[in-house]
Amino acid sequence: MTRHALPLATAAVLVALTLTACKRDRGAEDTAAAPPPGTTPAGTASPAPQTLPPATSAPAAAPTPAAQVVSLELGTSVDDNNKIAAAASSFKPGDTIYVSVATTTADPAASVPARLGARWSKDGQVIHEQNLDVTLSGTGQTAFKINKPSGFPAGRYRVEILLDGQPVQSREFEVAAQDAGATTGTG
Repeated sequence: MTRHALPLATAAVLVALTLTACKRDRGAEDTAAAPPPGTTPAGTASPAPQTLPPATSAPAAAPTPAAQVVSLELGTSVDDNNKIAAAASSFKPGDTIYVSVATTTADPAASVPARLGARWSKDGQVIHEQNLDVTLSGTGQTAFKINKPSGFPAGRYRVEILLDGQPVQSREFEVAAQDAGATTGTG
């Protein structure tokens, strides 16, 4: 019986050694692939440090336009700086109606060529449009006007301001019937 036990014992030892060797080789591969932090295996150079891109929490903001329309105001007259001198939201049929457009540029020292326009309409129909090629710099005012010697028909109107052909702001106003009288004031 010792004759048969010896080959079985030898086979068992060989299987155990093979399994141990396989586990050891696999462990050696794992350690070679990832040495402990802050150490370098003997005989190898330190890998170059990795540079990660900076973390971003929000998408980049849209670039500021070179020029923009800040506000607009309606009235019956403008001063020497093209600002409304007498503000109004309701007009008489024979009034000249002004819109003063405040603009600004991203760089106050820059000269920004632009096309500024005013589109006047009643009931969705354009009744007058004017465009000006301007050079904007810093803050400024540009005025547009509309008049009709025979008088505007009573009703609701709208002025739309365009910057480089794109609508950017608008304001509604009213032309009152002649006998009702128009009220002036900010609106």
